[in-house]
Amino acid sequence: MLTSAASIQETAFNVSTMKAGKMPFLLLLIMLATPFLEPAMCVPAQRFFLGISLAINEIILFFLPVVVFMLLFEACMRFSQSAPRIIARTLLLICLSNAITTSIGSCIGLLSYRAPMAFIAPSAAHELLPLFNLQMPMIIRNDLALLCGISAGILLPRYLPTFSSRANKVFAQFNAKIFRIILHILPAFIFGFTLKICHEGSLIIFLRNYISLFGIIITASLLYIFLLYTFAIGGNMGALLQCVKNMIPAVSCAFCTMSSTATMPITIDCVSRNGRDKMFVRSMVPMSTNVHLIGNNFTIAILAFAILAGYQVPCPSALSIGSFIACALVAKFSVVGVPGGSIFVMLPILERYLHFEGEMCSTIFTVNMLACPIITAINVLGNGAFALVAERFCIQRNSHQ
Repeated sequence: MLTSAASIQETAFNVSTMKAGKMPFLLLLIMLATPFLEPAMCVPAQRFFLGISLAINEIILFFLPVVVFMLLFEACMRFSQSAPRIIARTLLLICLSNAITTSIGSCIGLLSYRAPMAFIAPSAAHELLPLFNLQMPMIIRNDLALLCGISAGILLPRYLPTFSSRANKVFAQFNAKIFRIILHILPAFIFGFTLKICHEGSLIIFLRNYISLFGIIITASLLYIFLLYTFAIGGNMGALLQCVKNMIPAVSCAFCTMSSTATMPITIDCVSRNGRDKMFVRSMVPMSTNVHLIGNNFTIAILAFAILAGYQVPCPSALSIGSFIACALVAKFSVVGVPGGSIFVMLPILERYLHFEGEMCSTIFTVNMLACPIITAINVLGNGAFALVAERFCIQRNSHQ
C-alpha cells in the first residue's frame, strides 16, 4: 500500500513536471510584462485581479493545514522506526543554520556600522486595495497540523497498520490533485500581486534608497545558499544550476505573494524535482518554511546595525550581541509566514538587546516590508537548499546506521 501511494505521487509529479518545465519562462514573462501593462490598465481592473490573487491565496491557506498534515503523516509513516531521530536532526540543522546566518549577518553589520542610512517611507496614497475580499475560516493552525501529522505518522502505523496504509493512499491522491491544481493557477495567482507591487511603486522606492545596503544582504544570502546547494549535491555545478532552475516557480511566487506559507505548495512541488528521496524532501518543506529564514536572518541583523549607525546609537557590547543572536534563534520558532511576521516577533529583542527605540523600530519594520518580496524569495530558495542538505545528513546517515 505504501508503495502504491508513492507511485501515485511519482506519477502526479511526472505529469506536473511537463507543465513545470515551461512555468519558469511563463512566470518570468508575467513579471517582465506587468510593469508595461499596469499603466494601461484602469484601477478597477487592477483591483479585480488583485482580488483574484488574494482569493486564491485564501483558498491555499485554507487547505494548507490539511496538506501539511498529510505530507508529514506520509513521511513519518515511512520512517516510523527512525522518525524521532530524523526530526531531532532536522531541528538541529535548522537551529545551526539560523545561528550561522544570524551570526554572519551581525558580523557584516558590525563591519558596516559606520555606513549611514537614510529612511524614506512609502506613500500610503498609492496603495492598491482588492475589489473584493474572500475570507476563509482557519480550521487549524499550520503548526498544530504539523505536530498532529508527525504524531499520527509515528503512532498509527504501530497500532492500526491496515488503516494507516489505506489512509496514506487517500492522502497521496488528494495531495496529487492539489498540487496539479495549484500549478495550473499559478500564473493567475502571481499576476494580481505583481500588479500591486508595480502600482504602489514599493520596489522602486526600495531600490532607489537601499540598493547598496541590500546588495550586501543579497550577496551574503546567495553565497550562503550556494554553499548549501554545493554541500547537498557534492559540488556538481550542472546539478546546482538545475536545482536553482527547478526552484524558479517557487521563488517567483514568493517574490510576488511575500508569503512563504502561501508559497509552500509550490515549494514542495519544486523541491521534489531536486531531491533523490522525493517523499523526504517534500516533508522537509513544512518543517522549515516558517523557522528556517535565511533572508530574514541576514536582513534583520545587517539592517539593525545600519540603523544603529544612522541614529548614532553606541555599538552594543559583545554580550548584548550574543544575547541578541541567542534570543533570535528561539524567536524563529514563533514566526508566522506572513509579510512582516519575522520582523514583528524580533522587535522586542531589538529593543531589549540592541537598544532600539520607537522610531528605530518603525524604521526597520518599514524597510523590511519594502524588501519583503526579495527577503521571502531568498527564504524559499534557501529552504529548497535546506531540504537537500537534510536529505543528505538525515537519510544517508540513517542508512549507514
